[in-house]
Amino acid sequence: MRSLSDPPRHAIGFELPALGLMVPPGAVLFHRPLRQIGALGVAAARLATLWNLDLVVPLPSEGERRA
Repeated sequence: MRSLSDPPRHAIGFELPALGLMVPPGAVLFHRPLRQIGALGVAAARLATLWNLDLVVPLPSEGERRA
């Protein structure tokens, strides 16, 4: 099981740079304000962080996968 320090570290190390790279082109591509695309990106990043902690869809443990 992952520790509770993993999600914040993942969010800072991966999600924030990804948002910085994807929000400006997304705003231009979809003709939407940065704030709107940024809010959508933050929601997706939060979902990804929770998913990595297995809070959204818990994955089966190693023993359950083999059964």
